[in-house]
Amino acid sequence: MAADRCDLWRERLGNAYVRINVAARIFVRNNSELALCHVAAYFKSYRRAANDVMDLLDASGVETVLHQDLSSHMCSAISKSIIAILTVFSAQILLYRRSHGDSDVVICETMIISYIMCYTILFTVMEPLRASITAVYVCFARHQPFRPTPLHHHFVCDTFIL
Repeated sequence: MAADRCDLWRERLGNAYVRINVAARIFVRNNSELALCHVAAYFKSYRRAANDVMDLLDASGVETVLHQDLSSHMCSAISKSIIAILTVFSAQILLYRRSHGDSDVVICETMIISYIMCYTILFTVMEPLRASITAVYVCFARHQPFRPTPLHHHFVCDTFIL
């Protein structure tokens, strides 16, 4: 009796996992950030562009290059480093200029606000750079004159990432 219940629960959990996995794949396929390249270049609807780009990447073999792309991670790391430096700098100025009546809560609030503002500004500045790099990958996948080999893969990585 207990073994039947365990098997029933395993089967239900397995079915739930399969449904969630399929739903997640459909969501990622229909909402790819790479689709914005096709929307801008070919004036397609977003969902159709997302499906076309995913089909294009699956057929061309550029997906391995996209997985090894460090440019978006580098943009994020540079942004966060600059944000941290600016936040610490503003905190140092506030600590140096504070009077005896100011509390530490005001300084902490100011640091949080400066972090949020800097993050918003720098993320907005770095996003076109990230988008242009992914546009290069999508254009390479679309107008690919040959089937990629490992040598071509490293050429594309070295050329477009660095």
